[in-house]
Amino acid sequence: MFKFITHRPLWLNVLAGILLAIGVFALILLSLNWLTHHGKSSSVPM
Repeated sequence: MFKFITHRPLWLNVLAGILLAIGVFALILLSLNWLTHHGKSSSVPM
């Protein structure tokens, strides 16, 4: 069942996990401006 994971050396799996985590983190950081509408303002009635 997990043959695709266990047939590779451990260091390769750890490296793939680190690269995947960095990629997801970078994707989140790059999308923050779009998600939060950074730099845009709106007036709120009083």
